Amino acid sequence: MQLQFLGGASGVGATCQLIHLAGRTLLVDAGVRVDAPDRLPDLAALDGVTLDAILVTHAHADHIGALPLVVARNPATPIYASPATTRLMEVMLGDAVRVMAKRAADELELPLYDEALVARVLRQLRPLREGAQTLPELPGIVVHAARAGHIAGALSIGLEAEDGRLVISGDVSATPQRTILGAAMPAPRRPDLMILESTYGARMHPNRALEERKLAEAVATVIARGGHCLIPAFALGRAQEVILILRAAQRDGIIPPFPMAVDGLVRSVCGAYAAFPDALAPSLRRYILNGGRAFFSSSIQPVDSPQARERVLAGPPCAIISSSGMLTGGPSVWYAERIASDANAAIFFSGYLDEEAPGRRLLDLADAPPGERRLRLNEKEFPVACEVGRYSLSAHADGDELTAMVRANQPRTVALVHGDPEARAALAARLHGLAEVLIPRDGQVLTVAPRKGGGRRVELPPTPTVAPLAPVGKGEPPDAAGLERLWQALRDGTGVQTLSLRELARAWAGAAGASEAGRRGGE
Repeated sequence: MQLQFLGGASGVGATCQLIHLAGRTLLVDAGVRVDAPDRLPDLAALDGVTLDAILVTHAHADHIGALPLVVARNPATPIYASPATTRLMEVMLGDAVRVMAKRAADELELPLYDEALVARVLRQLRPLREGAQTLPELPGIVVHAARAGHIAGALSIGLEAEDGRLVISGDVSATPQRTILGAAMPAPRRPDLMILESTYGARMHPNRALEERKLAEAVATVIARGGHCLIPAFALGRAQEVILILRAAQRDGIIPPFPMAVDGLVRSVCGAYAAFPDALAPSLRRYILNGGRAFFSSSIQPVDSPQARERVLAGPPCAIISSSGMLTGGPSVWYAERIASDANAAIFFSGYLDEEAPGRRLLDLADAPPGERRLRLNEKEFPVACEVGRYSLSAHADGDELTAMVRANQPRTVALVHGDPEARAALAARLHGLAEVLIPRDGQVLTVAPRKGGGRRVELPPTPTVAPLAPVGKGEPPDAAGLERLWQALRDGTGVQTLSLRELARAWAGAAGASEAGRRGGE
């Protein structure tokens, strides 16, 4: 068995994994890096490759956004996804086409694909059910699908054949949410290799119920003082959670009633939820099956035009739930530009913020002196006077939950992906003693091969020597600037490396330094 990371190993975005197993070739996910210059996984690695099947873990753009380009090269390859993911892909890819068409008109940006390619993707979709199953295109392979708990329809995927056993966690969350249940244990147990997300491997989430109540009370406080409250939210998953949190707090008398406006892609996603009640939490499923409108009511209204958007801000104070969640685009940017200078207003974040995202820059201004609180959006800079806050409603497992998953699944080897260097390093430390831990890079190939004496092992490609051709130190003692030069010379792109004192000394001072380090180490 071989697995190659075409994207999504070294960080968050463009997840794509090419797998050779039991004489068959398959792809798991093909996403994009949202609003990044380097948007795509390494699709050139698929040149000359015939895919037998494509499996999809869930419908977020960083896992499906490049699928139309893959299907253009493999027009007859079936795509397997859960029924909920199938419906959500229709919404998400359709919106991606609209966004690219607008950028083409406004900014002359070349679209990645068009409606015809998206239609081809949707025609190739086949249902992937939870549990163990065989697929006609993958003889000799048992495919396992387990609820991943990240968003509606999300799955962890397992593959089992004579030449290897593999688990791919996908994006996973152990904590039940208002819309969905938490993750189920992925199969098969005791795999040779587990590909594990590590988005929040360096942290432990606060109590979910307390965070929900704090958010609801904070929004109510903003409304009571006469301000609008913008909650930028991921259109799929987080926005629905926020709506239900506020609606339940009003129903239970925790906060007073106030109007809510739902804008952007959030509207379409909310409408799609009625199509897959079986993928939802039991209470929400019953409500929808009994004819209830979970995300809209007389006080929760969709915003469907620019004129309606203007009326929202001209009307009474309200909560505005809108995409995008990181202020990278969509109506949330329009609202932020107009309420940021209002001291009575607030912008509250509830999810992941990329380090380069405008939302992250805004959050960093929360404690800045008033004179330094200025934000740039859409090439315009403006003062920030509104309240800015963040509440943890993550749909990713934290370090403790990921460790518990590894302990229960008992893999021989774990490869940590989908996280920044700090998150992967912290999770690797937590997993010490539970499994062999790898920190793969994009482009790297892992091979599961027979082990002498029985069993299997995961083989890595040869690692190039870490020492530079010439000593970095040039005869000088190391200082802070020198240590930075040493790191730049030795870094391999993973952000997580283990080097001996002798290796560091050789890199700084050459062979003489290595000898001295060895002598001192023996003292």
